[in-house]
Amino acid sequence: MTTSTPTVPVADKQDSKGSGLGIAGFATSTSGFVIGLGSMVFMFMLPLAVGIVGASLSLAALLTGRGKGWAIAGLILGVLAVSLGIMGFVAMDQAISDLDEAINSIN
Repeated sequence: MTTSTPTVPVADKQDSKGSGLGIAGFATSTSGFVIGLGSMVFMFMLPLAVGIVGASLSLAALLTGRGKGWAIAGLILGVLAVSLGIMGFVAMDQAISDLDEAINSIN
């Protein structure tokens, strides 16, 4: 009677793709979105810039096929962060126009 030793399956490093790029895109986009919610009017450039970086990282992760779920969530949040940045820019422009009209009406 022969006895065989049980083998433990080991994951091949070639088969397991890392999702670091997708997670990085998600984290960056999330921070841009949160910053955009917190300070949409006064710091509109920050969520705009961080959202573009986050969306770009997420898009790169999608194109390479790494971390697809994280990348999709990051892309959505990145686009929302950019939208908040644009809305902040529009709100700031409107506030400056209103202030200019109020100053001109005093004179």
